[in-house]
Amino acid sequence: MMNSKSTFMNFSRKFEDAEICILGVPFDVTETYRRGARFGPGSIRESSLSVEEYSQGFGLDLGDLRIADLGDIEAGDVKETLKGIEERISEIISKDKLPVVLGGEHLISLGAVRALKKKHEDLKIIQFDAHLDLRDEYEGERLSHSTVMRRIYDICNDLYQIGIRSGSREEFDFAKENTRIYGADDISASISDVIEKIGDKPVYVSIDIDVLDPAYAPGTSNPEPCGISTRELMDAVHKIGKLGVVGFDVVEVCPGYDKSEVTPITAAKIVREGILSFFG
Repeated sequence: MMNSKSTFMNFSRKFEDAEICILGVPFDVTETYRRGARFGPGSIRESSLSVEEYSQGFGLDLGDLRIADLGDIEAGDVKETLKGIEERISEIISKDKLPVVLGGEHLISLGAVRALKKKHEDLKIIQFDAHLDLRDEYEGERLSHSTVMRRIYDICNDLYQIGIRSGSREEFDFAKENTRIYGADDISASISDVIEKIGDKPVYVSIDIDVLDPAYAPGTSNPEPCGISTRELMDAVHKIGKLGVVGFDVVEVCPGYDKSEVTPITAAKIVREGILSFFG
């Protein structure tokens, strides 16, 4: 089950003692443009060693929480990988612990949502992303990084898509009828609207690093210009802490396309701020 050499911020691997569990999924089998997201979990963990546990914005410290890094699940076959994610997340939440998933390509979110939906029937989804990911099929496959939100919609049809600036005509037509789309132009107002609409319902938050403009996060599978800034994303994560978040992920970090290593460092900081905002 565990094959990562380092843990996030050197946290323990002790499942029994934790209230928050980090799980890596080194998987990028369905990627079609720039592969390398399988190296995301390892790079985020390595970069986390340069990030402080203390958050000035919150005045809180990760060291005050009981956090375990459970390592990586074995990834390979698409369906088996999704099954493995679902089973591991189900184990985590059955003990009333909170899951944080490190990707890996975006398809991995489906496994987490499948598990959480069984526990939270009225689960809502917040997706930060440049892309809609709402194709019904992509290159003949129904399980793909490009179809993940369509598959999630099939089981959990209250979906809030933030930072969107790319998709096919068919995807946008589907979204206009079935989801709530927010572009990248006014994130603060978008988040306020999302918070008002969701209210006190349980929420899963999926953060595709490509929601950020490539100037801030070049190391990703499908970079898309005209994105939001790191500051805007951090502010959004802070505000969403008002909601009942029951789990979150950070996906699509491809460290091989960023020699500066700013992308995995940013991802590690997003994980820190997410844990403190949602669970602190």
